[in-house]
Amino acid sequence: MLAFIIAVALFNWPLLSIPSPDERILGFPERLVYILLVWLLVILWAYIFDRRGSR
Repeated sequence: MLAFIIAVALFNWPLLSIPSPDERILGFPERLVYILLVWLLVILWAYIFDRRGSR
């Protein structure tokens, strides 16, 4: 439940507006990099906590 709340907060408007769509990181828009990194971290976090709970 906590992971869901944190993911919703990270994908919500105030934090999503921080990275500028005009700035580039390795040729990709900053906002796209932010979204993909947060998405990857949420998936990794869910995987790690699922593995810990199944032991």
